[in-house]
Amino acid sequence: MDDTDIIEECIDIIDELVNLPYSEIFQIAPAERDLEELHQQAPHLAEPLIGLMFCAIMQGHKEKAIALGNQVWNIGGELFDNLEMLYVDCLINVGEFEKAQTLISSRMDDIEENLDTFYSALVKYALCTGDLYILHNLASDKEIYMSDQELFDFAEKNYDGLGNKHYKAILKIIYDTVYPVLCVTEFLNHPDGGIQFCLYTSANIEENAKYQNIIYEKINGYYASMQEENDNSIHVRIENVNLHPEWW
Repeated sequence: MDDTDIIEECIDIIDELVNLPYSEIFQIAPAERDLEELHQQAPHLAEPLIGLMFCAIMQGHKEKAIALGNQVWNIGGELFDNLEMLYVDCLINVGEFEKAQTLISSRMDDIEENLDTFYSALVKYALCTGDLYILHNLASDKEIYMSDQELFDFAEKNYDGLGNKHYKAILKIIYDTVYPVLCVTEFLNHPDGGIQFCLYTSANIEENAKYQNIIYEKINGYYASMQEENDNSIHVRIENVNLHPEWW
């Protein structure tokens, strides 16, 4: 196969993967083997490595995912938009924020053209890093704001000043607590208001429960030390990566 054929096959495999719950290990493993074979045929291509990085995340192999992501970065080159967006999402999930920022920044110059493809990555990057001014800027477009008012109202309260200081402090608590085992971060609007971090880790049920308790204890301790009242606008749910539904 030539490079074009290999890239097309990679895209087909990745299209199947993104529609799988992460519990489907008996379908993920064969896809991973196929991607590895394609990588061996064309080690100069980034596309098989991006698929392999996604497979590693789906299976909770964080360090392997980071290594694969670094290989992709070193290859460089142009990617189809959907593959670049997946790569950015994977980078954010494993905490490679500087690389994600570089790719996102190149898309911000023409945000209207790129928004349909990169919207979810922009939102995730902003929420994971505390750079909520990105959402503040997006919300200046009324149509975008109306698409997710709760999210943008949360961002408006926390994108600068004391709100942003508190938000970034809570982010640090979360990442300091679970970073070694954290494989995926997702977000939902919480029914009680604010947002919910949905953290998927390689840890078991008991360990995740412990991490969740530690995070809430530290958040309450942080607000107490600041002599501020916790507004309970940030919620945390931690589960094993096998419980992640199909790609968000």
